[in-house]
Amino acid sequence: MKEKIEGIAFVLDVDPSNIQIVVDRIQAEEVLTMQDVRQLSMVGFPVINSLAKVCDKPTSDIMSLIEGGNIDYPIFEKAVNVVYEQFKPAIDELDRRKAWRKEFEDALGALGEAIRTRLKL
Repeated sequence: MKEKIEGIAFVLDVDPSNIQIVVDRIQAEEVLTMQDVRQLSMVGFPVINSLAKVCDKPTSDIMSLIEGGNIDYPIFEKAVNVVYEQFKPAIDELDRRKAWRKEFEDALGALGEAIRTRLKL
């Protein structure tokens, strides 16, 4: 779950701890609260829409379920998986870019070393 949260946070361009704190609280309390929804929404996490997909219900029904304490951690975890799968292409692209950047930096480092060796610096 932590890896998924990190990937989602990377796409949302937020600190993963901002999401992980809320996820940990939901897991500990075993229920999603409106406060959790507000905090996740503030960082751009599409919690209501992902829950609507998981529960196959309109978003208005999801709000009622949350207010009634009827969204437990396993349902929320499925919603996180939905968001992760939605963001997966962007996460994969960012991973490819990071790998390319590392290769590029390594090549530049090797080139710099070769130049220093050649110039005997």
